[in-house]
Amino acid sequence: MLFLLMIILLLLSWQDWRTKQISAWLLIPFIWYAGLQYNASYLLFSLLIYIIALLINAFIQPIIGNGDLDILFVGSLYLSFHHWLGWLTISCLIVLALYPLLSNKVIPFVPFLTTGFILQTIWAYYV
Repeated sequence: MLFLLMIILLLLSWQDWRTKQISAWLLIPFIWYAGLQYNASYLLFSLLIYIIALLINAFIQPIIGNGDLDILFVGSLYLSFHHWLGWLTISCLIVLALYPLLSNKVIPFVPFLTTGFILQTIWAYYV
């Protein structure tokens, strides 16, 4: 399932880079599958945090896009909290390293989240 998620993330990265938005409906099967794998309390807790983040994003000037929040939510269902923080840290470090090259543009975050997810998954499961 992680491999399929990585392929979808690559597709969404391409879409985000070109249009600055993603088709988040492609993530619904992964949320459904995670709902079958985990107990309801974990899924509801993750969903509550996701909804709060969306509300904050709606009522305060957004710093991160809703599509980015969608991907962070799905990632939280497949990575432990420790690995999720590692994923977010790797993604942010990549953006910071490339920021001087991209500073005159709106930077889509999904490609960096995808790169960080792939690196974190390889590190967590295969190293």
